[in-house]
Amino acid sequence: KVRADGGIADAQMVGDTGVAEAILDAHRHLYLRFPEPVTAGRLQRLEALIAREKGDLDRAERLFRGLHRMFEKQPQRFHFNLVVNALELAEVLVLQERIQESVRVLAEVYPILEGWGAQVPPEFRFSVKASRRITHFARLKPEASEPTEYMLGALATLGTRLGAVLFQLPPNLPKDQERLEA
Repeated sequence: KVRADGGIADAQMVGDTGVAEAILDAHRHLYLRFPEPVTAGRLQRLEALIAREKGDLDRAERLFRGLHRMFEKQPQRFHFNLVVNALELAEVLVLQERIQESVRVLAEVYPILEGWGAQVPPEFRFSVKASRRITHFARLKPEASEPTEYMLGALATLGTRLGAVLFQLPPNLPKDQERLEA
């Protein structure tokens, strides 16, 4: 079921790329009727996520880089999106074993994260939701250790402002105390 108001977000939560592509196609038609930069960015991000999940890392990289350029043009409007996109682009570069480029991309956004930490009251804490790559795709198995370390490294720039990190597990993942403790 595709909803006009939240279908793009729904598609990003779908583990099945076929369903995500159907949602993407439905929203392309909506975008043609109501063009706006935010919607265009969401559509492009969804395309990039689908390409990444299908293993088409070159296409994912091109799409994420395009978004990065769009967000850089209006950093005040797309501050949060710029950071999220940079983290996703860096992840694609790591998957392509282009570590140095990944580090350069992250170096651009670390000051933004540090700036967020400096702009909030001392008692404020940022709560973050862990990537689905860790919880839904790697399902907390040993292969989740690399993306988990990567995420925690990026979040370390928030310092004492980092609060809870939520690991929302898929509903079909049975409780496994050993896996949780690992």
